[in-house]
Amino acid sequence: MMIARSVLLFLLAAVAEIGGGWLVWQGLRENKGLLWVGAGTASDPTAST
Repeated sequence: MMIARSVLLFLLAAVAEIGGGWLVWQGLRENKGLLWVGAGTASDPTAST
């Protein structure tokens, strides 16, 4: 059970990290706006905890 929990948390952190980077990229490079950049920036600390 503990290994499955660790794998699940790792996968969730990976999705948050990649998603955050993608949101910042979209906000800056595709001119989606500061809301997208802020959402990406907010998800990055979530991935590292």
